[in-house]
Amino acid sequence: VPGYWGIVKNSYDVADPRVRTFIKDVLMEVMQLFPSKIIHIGGDEVDYTDWKNSVTVQRFMKENNLASPSDLQTWFTNDISNFLNENGRNMMGWNDIMGLKLIDHVNNDSNDYIKRQRLAKGTIIDFWMGDLAHIKEAVKEGYEVVNAYHKFTYFNYDTIALPLKKVYTFDPIPGGLEPDYHSKIIGVSAQLWSEYVPTAERLKIQLFPRLAAIAEVGWTDKKNKDYELFLHALAPFYNRWKLKEE
Repeated sequence: VPGYWGIVKNSYDVADPRVRTFIKDVLMEVMQLFPSKIIHIGGDEVDYTDWKNSVTVQRFMKENNLASPSDLQTWFTNDISNFLNENGRNMMGWNDIMGLKLIDHVNNDSNDYIKRQRLAKGTIIDFWMGDLAHIKEAVKEGYEVVNAYHKFTYFNYDTIALPLKKVYTFDPIPGGLEPDYHSKIIGVSAQLWSEYVPTAERLKIQLFPRLAAIAEVGWTDKKNKDYELFLHALAPFYNRWKLKEE
């Protein structure tokens, strides 16, 4: 992992069967090591420049009737998703895999997102960025969603941008989502990207007590949540978090 912030420009040559075999070999080892039924493959912030400049990738896209680099990414994502399904697992990826450009600093244009492919059934969407309507779109198309909306769950943000109370008040079910689809929101996750976290002490500051707040978001019924009671209940946890590692 690079020690700087930003997008890694290089992308896998997914048109090369040796590359796909390598990735599947790695995933086989992951499945042997970890019992989780869900495996997260990432899939966010792919810069398509390498694919657009590759003669072999462009030939592969033409031979497989793929309309755009995003279409190629969906094809590859489905290949991995189906492979995991065959081995009793489900694949999860960031909501970029829906064929969306979510951030401006990815060096792709609108023509790169023409779609013919549809995400494989059983794929789980990890929503981190973009219009909340994307969640509604995903669940109505039959996909399950983990809500990791960055404005409430990215603990690498400082406590001014993401104060404790804001984390606590996060509702993973977006407003206006019909009750019939609520069960499709299967969880919440919090992230702490550590490029700008130079020390273990800084890590603790970023993580605690916001980690306790996101735990209540995920595990406490909304009707039972009370921010003042939560603050009161934190007292013994502060003592625990201050303990030095032996």
